Amino acid sequence: MPIHTKAGTSPTRQATRPATLSSGLTGMTYVRMEEGKLLMASPAGTKLVFVPVDDMQFRQISEPIATAKLLAMEEEGKFIQLYGGEMRMKRIPSWAALTEMMLAAWMALVLISVLIYMPFWLLGCIRKNYFRPAERGILGFPLLAALSVVFIVDIGLVVWNSGDTRLLLGSLTIWSGGIFLATVVFPISSLTSGLVLWRTPKQATRRAVRWYSIWVISAMLFSTAYLGYWGVIGLRTWV
Repeated sequence: MPIHTKAGTSPTRQATRPATLSSGLTGMTYVRMEEGKLLMASPAGTKLVFVPVDDMQFRQISEPIATAKLLAMEEEGKFIQLYGGEMRMKRIPSWAALTEMMLAAWMALVLISVLIYMPFWLLGCIRKNYFRPAERGILGFPLLAALSVVFIVDIGLVVWNSGDTRLLLGSLTIWSGGIFLATVVFPISSLTSGLVLWRTPKQATRRAVRWYSIWVISAMLFSTAYLGYWGVIGLRTWV
């Protein structure tokens, strides 16, 4: 088997373009060999155990046939094939895995904090003396970006519970169209918030608000670049 020791400690990624955002930011899996078994574990806690069929093929304990196959390392680093070729996995460097997990944690904290301050932002729009005019603009666009992520998560939950992903996302429906719209709104809102922050004089905002905005908007800009790299911006699941 070509990658015994490296597979024991190396994180991997699904090599296919993500079909939905419900799998999270990373989609990483840790792979290792133990007593001849192929073990896979995701950061979400999902664990899979494959027992050997022959030197290169493995099956899950509950499956009668091989569903995982070790491949010779390709140029792109792919070395595991799952479910008859429906999914392939490839090695990524440890620093890349750590960076992605840190980005995911950063973005999660940002989303939580933005949703917490949402009532105060709405109150500030009603009571003009609650926020300065420039602060309302700086904080408003990150809120719109966060709401687009919540919208995507809600759609993902509906689709998951429906049990018919192909019907809801395989053609242009209100659900697939909603995902497309939300994955467009997020980067536009993030980029606009960065532009507004950059053009707003420091004197027009309080120091705490400005530093908080920098923390939030930086995470959203990094996330926009990350999602753009993986082709998730403007995601059309029906194509």
